[in-house]
Amino acid sequence: MYEFFESSQFVSVETERAFRFFADPKNLPLISPPESGVRIVRLDLVAPAGYPGLAGEGSEIEMSVRLFPHFPLRRRWLARIEEFEYGAYFRDAQVRGPFAHWNHTHSFQESGAGTLISDIVEYDVGWGKLGNAANALFVRKALNEMFSYRHRATERMLVETTCTKLLPSAIRRFGNRLTRLACPLYWRVPLMLDESCPGAHESNEEDRNLSVSGIHGSLFDQHTCCCRRQDRQPQAACRQDHSQGRHRPRRSAH
Repeated sequence: MYEFFESSQFVSVETERAFRFFADPKNLPLISPPESGVRIVRLDLVAPAGYPGLAGEGSEIEMSVRLFPHFPLRRRWLARIEEFEYGAYFRDAQVRGPFAHWNHTHSFQESGAGTLISDIVEYDVGWGKLGNAANALFVRKALNEMFSYRHRATERMLVETTCTKLLPSAIRRFGNRLTRLACPLYWRVPLMLDESCPGAHESNEEDRNLSVSGIHGSLFDQHTCCCRRQDRQPQAACRQDHSQGRHRPRRSAH
């Protein structure tokens, strides 16, 4: 019997940009937890016409991953893109790897001032009752942690790094402190963040240690939407707010 895992994230960028980011397999190691040690060892792209660099239907991505965090034991994982509709969704399936079955559908939907990214994973650990126990004990927890990290990394790469690109190069050359001061001045640019989704700008030790695409997490406080935080309003209410151009962020108690 297959298990299902679902996750969603709102990002304040246009849908096409979010789709192209995820459809480029070279970004996969950058949004994967460092302890998983994801490396791409072989990439056979079947790029859609007019979109070089994207993994269209028939593309194969072979990765090397750690089966257990921080342990040297690694396993090859071969995935194939089975379905691809530009700007809307794509689905990858495991051909060979650690699971008995794995299907992952990535979908992208315009929502208010940005994009709702949804992931649906259909999987089977295998090994019968032993696999069921492993899923209950640590596999599902590992999936939660993996997608939680992916959400934070995606936020930084799609939203915050665009903010630095908008800054004049003369300002960027002065280093992190000045960039940190100047960057909020650009947060009202529609490409970046919309006033309808200010979220909350918070940081913690884990975020400060997050390093993505050569830009260290300490440059910025994290932009956090309520739909990605359990201590904020339910996802359904948050999505409705986004679609209607409203947002009601609530800060958690410290």
